[in-house]
Amino acid sequence: MYRLRRFFEPLEPHLRLESAFSTLLRQGYVSRNPLNTDYIHRLQDGHERILARNLEAGRHYVRSTAEGFALIGTSGAGKSTGINRILSYYPQVIEHQEPFSLQQVVWLKLDCPHQGSPKQLCIHFFQELDMILGTRTFAQFGRSRTLLI
Repeated sequence: MYRLRRFFEPLEPHLRLESAFSTLLRQGYVSRNPLNTDYIHRLQDGHERILARNLEAGRHYVRSTAEGFALIGTSGAGKSTGINRILSYYPQVIEHQEPFSLQQVVWLKLDCPHQGSPKQLCIHFFQELDMILGTRTFAQFGRSRTLLI
């Protein structure tokens, strides 16, 4: 009887959602191949922007292939159950060792914060990244008054 609580029958909307997510994920990785020179240029530009504290810094423009989506529906319709099932089929982080050490975040699920503010969403984003990557970046730098969120 207890196993019935875990029973999940994928319906047509779940299959469409999985297909859309799979396409979205794979398309987003087109420009994120760590062996591609465009990706290396993007990493270098990101580093330069951080050092310069200027989002306009950088020498190489590389067009992003990343996209996203929102899943909106009535309460109890199965949005969380469906997306959680789909996400469970994908690793959350990929650890690359060759040709250099690199962690790639495959997916990050954020729920709307209770207060609903953009600042709370950003804080939640960085806290979640720290949790899945095992880092303490937000604890070290996120409480600063110079943080522009």
